[in-house]
Amino acid sequence: MDFRRQLQLFIRDWERASEQGISVNRYIERLVQRDAGENGRAFVEAAADFMKQYESVFVEEFGREHEGPR
Repeated sequence: MDFRRQLQLFIRDWERASEQGISVNRYIERLVQRDAGENGRAFVEAAADFMKQYESVFVEEFGREHEGPR
């Protein structure tokens, strides 16, 4: 990301933080926490898709007795 874009994003974040009456650091911290939650859900969904795609490989390796409920 170039410097101009970074500056635009910082100014936008500063304006939004000011509107909410909080510091830029606190505003960015909230964004990070929200993104972490969204990324966490995306990771779980991707892992579930992976497990479904490779179910036969896992069954062959570990056996059906290690299967969870469906």
